[in-house]
Amino acid sequence: MKSTPRSAISNYRIVDISGGQVSFKYYDNREDGAEKV
Repeated sequence: MKSTPRSAISNYRIVDISGGQVSFKYYDNREDGAEKV
């Protein structure tokens, strides 16, 4: 049986769920830790 890759995202990171897509916050360490969506 093949396993599906999974990723855990904490609820506080989730910004929006609409139209079958999820938007979440993350920090880009390549750009001095800038917060992005």
